[in-house]
Amino acid sequence: MSLVPDAFSIIHELVPHAASAIFLTHDDGTPHGFFHEDSPREVQDTFLNEPQLFTGPAEYNVFRLVGARNTRKIGQLLEPPPGFFDTNTYHLLVRASGHHYILDGRLEVDGRRAGLLTLYRETGTPFKAAEAEDMARIVAYFEHALRSSSAAQALSAATYSEEALIIVRPDGRAPFVSAAALDLLDRIHLAGPEWPDRRLLPPFCLKLLDVICHDARYPRTLPSATFAVPGGCITATAHWLHEAGAAPATAWEESANSGLVGIHLKFAVPQPLAVWRRLRGADLSPQQMSVAFWMAAGGRAAARSNMGISEAVLQDCVKAVYGAFGCSSEEELRRTLNAPASGATLPS
Repeated sequence: MSLVPDAFSIIHELVPHAASAIFLTHDDGTPHGFFHEDSPREVQDTFLNEPQLFTGPAEYNVFRLVGARNTRKIGQLLEPPPGFFDTNTYHLLVRASGHHYILDGRLEVDGRRAGLLTLYRETGTPFKAAEAEDMARIVAYFEHALRSSSAAQALSAATYSEEALIIVRPDGRAPFVSAAALDLLDRIHLAGPEWPDRRLLPPFCLKLLDVICHDARYPRTLPSATFAVPGGCITATAHWLHEAGAAPATAWEESANSGLVGIHLKFAVPQPLAVWRRLRGADLSPQQMSVAFWMAAGGRAAARSNMGISEAVLQDCVKAVYGAFGCSSEEELRRTLNAPASGATLPS
């Protein structure tokens, strides 16, 4: 999910369209996370909170496009079936977001159905069969990303750009939730984890609270969780709050007695994604960008082992990369590509 907004920007170049969306689902088509480029918030809330409106034999939503068996993988809505434009799916979701035509591709990972990728256009320019062939190639790349994704691994090196705090009592009441925290909680919710009652904290926050308040029940569990969201990852970590100046030996005991727990939320951009964003703005060929990406991670040796190109081709690519970034050595290039974003900080 972290790479989705950047991947969508590339898809716009390959297949012209108004907006993209991705739905991550269970094998039966039940969504557990989604990201839509331009759908209004009220439309997203309808999709999340009123799923019964979009199920049934007359509807052609993600539940059916992913879960139905013996259906084609690409372009089920390339030629909309009779009655599609009379459905709740069309009127409450597609049309309400300003769109009309849909090009869809089902995502499958290791024989398991995993989601749906959709492209949208306004009235007047329907998608064509040739674009469905492009969609099949795009779907294959997304399937590869899903197969190899890991939010925890993505944060092994990351740039943190947003932070927020929630203050919670052991009974689950939250006397303080900042506006920034609510924004981050909404991003986590859209990416998958349930939040059935917005008057209460999300279940994952209550789980962190339970872990820290009853540590004897969870001897090998840290009060922390990581979620992949569009554009990065969010970590949530619970800790007891205590007064400044408490002695180290008594800090934990006094914190527990205070009855307040802080849940610290941090939004991070995984370093590989930050590097890729820098490369997209450079005047380089796809092969030269790949060389630069691997050099940012481990120098020429990493590019050589991961790309399987000849030494002569590698040398030409390195020369072009150095010229694009004004560098004269591997070390200088790695510093340039891995530098923290302006205004961001790295965790100590």
